[in-house]
Amino acid sequence: MFTVEAVFCDEVWVLDGDVLVHDLEDLVGLSCVTGIRGDLTIDSPDLAHLGELSSLSEVGGSVQISTSAALVDLYGLDSLVAIGGDLWIYGNRSLIGLGGLDALQAIGGNLKVDFNDSLRHLDGLQTLQTARGVFLFGNPALETTDGLSGLKGELSGHLLIHQNDALSSLDGLSGIASIGEELSLWDNDRLGDVDGLSALASVGRTVAISANGSLTDIGGLSGVAAVGGDVDMGDNPVCESLVEAWLAGVDVGGRVWATGDDC
Repeated sequence: MFTVEAVFCDEVWVLDGDVLVHDLEDLVGLSCVTGIRGDLTIDSPDLAHLGELSSLSEVGGSVQISTSAALVDLYGLDSLVAIGGDLWIYGNRSLIGLGGLDALQAIGGNLKVDFNDSLRHLDGLQTLQTARGVFLFGNPALETTDGLSGLKGELSGHLLIHQNDALSSLDGLSGIASIGEELSLWDNDRLGDVDGLSALASVGRTVAISANGSLTDIGGLSGVAAVGGDVDMGDNPVCESLVEAWLAGVDVGGRVWATGDDC
């Protein structure tokens, strides 16, 4: 873990416009910047730490951290409290965890964590309280969503979790009570249950749960009373009788295509 040294500033700045960090030179002069009104993009194959950003507390636009092969964590962003747009963490092959985001409380857009080959957990996001939606795509080493335990109440957008081969638990999502758009769980090979969704009561649009090769228990969906759109559920090894029993208690606004195994 990189140790962030204390920064003492005679004055601090808020920058207009966007900031692009492609190498260490791009970080020079940012140590006393507390805010960026535009987007912050970190896209550097060689950058190993983000220490020069230790004063940054707010970004008005989106934050993108992508294809930064040397980053193993996000220490240096320890003061970041709010992001107005999306937080997109994409294609960082050495990133193991999200330590360094421990102060982050609000994302105005979506949290998107995609295609990070070594990412094992989302620890570092425990203080996150609000986001429009959550997208977790193609993180083959990700084992748990526990780092998202601070999210409570409504996600007004989507909850999409696809192709996370090692993911065995959704327990970090136990505070989510409603999803405004789509719930989609697809091709998560080790996911055996959805108990982490036990607080979920409604989905505004589609529920799509398919091709999860170990999913035998959908009891965590028992609190869902209404789905505004379609329900698509198939190619999971869950008993068809359990699927039918769940659907019997759900008011579905669209079509239903659901199958299960004979048990």
